[in-house]
Amino acid sequence: MSVDLKRAAMLREAQRCVQTRNWMGAKVILDEILAKNRRDTEAMEIRATVAFADSQHEKAIELLQNCIAIEPNQPRFQLSLASLLSSRGRYGDALARLKKYIRKNPSDVQGLGRMAEVLENTGEIEEGLETLATVMDHVRRDPRFAAIYGKLKLKAKQPQETVDILLPLARSIPVPITLFGILAKAYEALGEVDNAFQWYQAANQVQVKAGTLKHFVDHVGRVMHEFTRERVTKMPRARHGSSLPIFVAARPRSGTTLVES
Repeated sequence: MSVDLKRAAMLREAQRCVQTRNWMGAKVILDEILAKNRRDTEAMEIRATVAFADSQHEKAIELLQNCIAIEPNQPRFQLSLASLLSSRGRYGDALARLKKYIRKNPSDVQGLGRMAEVLENTGEIEEGLETLATVMDHVRRDPRFAAIYGKLKLKAKQPQETVDILLPLARSIPVPITLFGILAKAYEALGEVDNAFQWYQAANQVQVKAGTLKHFVDHVGRVMHEFTRERVTKMPRARHGSSLPIFVAARPRSGTTLVES
């Protein structure tokens, strides 16, 4: 198999790992690709996604910054980095990048939406609404844009306009549960308690689909496929020399990965 074909196959496998949330499998594959070519931005971008999923946020930011340094004219990297910075509460950094990006790409819908979202988080309500005014077609049919618009209108003390935009979407298409909550708050602000309760109740009734035995068996099969002898040998090892068995018991996502460090 040629080098390019092997790389393409490895990238596909890494993407499949990401889709199935097999972060360790994806990390091993992508690190192998990047060890051979540290300027492979496609692998680097996916690796940033894996780092973020593994709560390595600064690593993810560093990887996206490297992508931008290599391909400064690729808009996807700029938007991904701005979203990541925003998710970490670094709204000023995110906004600076987005404004710079929008100056070069004034009609980019996704960029405008993300900028409005950051402006909502920073309390710059009027500027956020002005930003979305240029993409109202998307606000009326895209739940993500509608949610941003709804929150901005709520903060602007215009709850009726929140209802006018969100209600048709909530009644006609599957929408994120957050949309129900925003709609409920808008009705509450209007003093329409019964309608507010209806949408709070609708949000609470949304149930997460339970897994099936087949899903579990498939998941175990994927794990067995990824953790082959060859890949296990490439995984990080503890840096201490102790042979004592140590068991760490804690709640999920509570920092147990850092104990060894």
